[in-house]
Amino acid sequence: MFLAPWFAVAGLVAAAGPILIHLLNRRRFKVVEWAAMDFLREALFRSRRILQIRDLLLLALRTACILLFGAALAQPFLSATADAGASQPVHAILLIDNSLSMSYQRLGGTVLDEAKRQARSMIENLPRGSRISVLPACGLPSGATLDAHYTKQDALEALESIQWVDRQAKPRETLDLALAAAGRTASPARKQVVLFTDQQVDEWSAEQLADQLDQVPGGVKLIDLRSDPADVENSYVAEFGVRDAVVDLHTPATFVAVVCHQGPNERRAVPVSLVVEGQVVQTVIIDLLPGQRREIEFEPYPFDVAAEPGRPYFAAAEVVLPPDRLPGDDRRVLVVPVVAALPVVFVDQFGRDEDPRRGRYGETYHLRRLLAPMGSQAARDKQLVRAEHRTIDE
Repeated sequence: MFLAPWFAVAGLVAAAGPILIHLLNRRRFKVVEWAAMDFLREALFRSRRILQIRDLLLLALRTACILLFGAALAQPFLSATADAGASQPVHAILLIDNSLSMSYQRLGGTVLDEAKRQARSMIENLPRGSRISVLPACGLPSGATLDAHYTKQDALEALESIQWVDRQAKPRETLDLALAAAGRTASPARKQVVLFTDQQVDEWSAEQLADQLDQVPGGVKLIDLRSDPADVENSYVAEFGVRDAVVDLHTPATFVAVVCHQGPNERRAVPVSLVVEGQVVQTVIIDLLPGQRREIEFEPYPFDVAAEPGRPYFAAAEVVLPPDRLPGDDRRVLVVPVVAALPVVFVDQFGRDEDPRRGRYGETYHLRRLLAPMGSQAARDKQLVRAEHRTIDE
């Protein structure tokens, strides 16, 4: 069988060329009776037979070269087993779960490393002429494509470039990637979709995805990489933020973190550190029980930065746990805008033409005095709200 049978047909047609040339170039002799040549007849007969054999051998070699060249372009293959379909080329679509949980450390590396190892073995054993799509389940990175790779080497390089990301794999979006990749490559017509995942998302069930699974040609083969629940132990930072939405120079900021723990064993004396601008400013020691979700409120932290009214200073803050077998979720980073004052625009009928001495009070007068009370210049410099009074026309 051939992957490209038209090349075989073209080679067969081209092989007729040397035969036609041989027939057209055959020498035709005119017989002339000459008595003196009778003595050489026997010697000439032997020489002529040798030349004919040589010409036939050259003709056979030229024809065979053209036939073999056409056959090579047609990419022949043989089925070595009774199951001929197993040796036919296939469009393999490999979906690699690269969510955060795939970075969990095992003895031989991460779960993602194990997924790559099994995917690499599958790529190397694909039939000759197969096309291979290697897709990360958490979305294509910038510059990536849905087009299938034509060589195993290109597919292996694409596989090695996949890295875990701090995201959750979404089953429906992952299957949409597989359907899109299958539609981009028409040949080979036979598709093989394989998903490598640790199934940390509850939605990885055939019942919930039945409508999409019916559209996937050939179905989806699942490579289950889940760890034994008895061996899984992980502490992680679930949430991190500031108690108030705004941090100003005159009010210390209160940071709040939520730390969770999964696993069969209690974890004692866990240091939870608050880092601001690269410096550890506070550390809290806690104990974590299996399945516990604990909120930690750090002591108020005063920012001493060069912020100007209307121009916030952005400070980097993070909360850090000691590394464990899933280090990707042991820290959370937050960019905190620190402001000296917040400009708030008040719009009413008078704007800057308001004159309390003449009894001209705008409709926003009392609200402005409540949020930004009048006082000494030093007191006004420390106010968070800086009132801007305008009319609707302004």
